[in-house]
Amino acid sequence: MRKGPIAATAAVALVAVIGIGGLAGNYPGQSTAQANQQSTETMPGWATNAIRGAQNAKNAATNEAIDNSGVKGAINQTLLDHSAEIAAKTGVSQSTVESTIDQMDIQDWSVTDVPSNAQAQSTNQFSYDGVTANVTTYTDPSVVSVNTMGQDVAFSVPVSAQPYVSYLNQI
Repeated sequence: MRKGPIAATAAVALVAVIGIGGLAGNYPGQSTAQANQQSTETMPGWATNAIRGAQNAKNAATNEAIDNSGVKGAINQTLLDHSAEIAAKTGVSQSTVESTIDQMDIQDWSVTDVPSNAQAQSTNQFSYDGVTANVTTYTDPSVVSVNTMGQDVAFSVPVSAQPYVSYLNQI
């Protein structure tokens, strides 16, 4: 388990995001990734479309809840508030850390489904104040998933932020 200012910031932010996602309809025992792994090949087209529609509606509701909560701005600000500590831990300048945080474009991340063909690259565990979160990156940097408190939420990463996803493996 990793501890320190970066892990603390990430864990608190992720718990907030997952908590909001849970309120919007992500139920324990049925993660986005699990839902995507269930085969719809033998279902009639209308049933497959209904399942996709329900998943899209759930993702839209979760995105709306997250956007209305202001948590993305809080995550961004918390990271910026700890930029000196992050710089000290990673050995890069504070201005580089701040620039990277800006380029992560957190405001434009959105809840999505993990593609059925996604291949996990790494899973990192963050723990802070008794809460543990697992963050999984994939070989395709357009998606990141988070698991904590019995919830899984996947995020679509904007193209402009994808080069920075690998930094999640370093903190």
